[in-house]
Amino acid sequence: MDEGLDRAREAHRRQAWADAFARFSAADEAEPLGPADLELAAEAADLAGRGDDAIRLLRRAYLANADTG
Repeated sequence: MDEGLDRAREAHRRQAWADAFARFSAADEAEPLGPADLELAAEAADLAGRGDDAIRLLRRAYLANADTG
């Protein structure tokens, strides 16, 4: 998973939003993303025009952060 997640983060850094969203989604299927990566995935989703996915991911990030205090 680390390689896929690294590629997702790199796509995010390059502002390749659709690619980043796809890569974060694939990594999330393999193992649930942590809060920071959920936020990055949400940003990529939003900028790729996937507002519903962005909201879903932000909700998960919020809940993950709330669970850790």
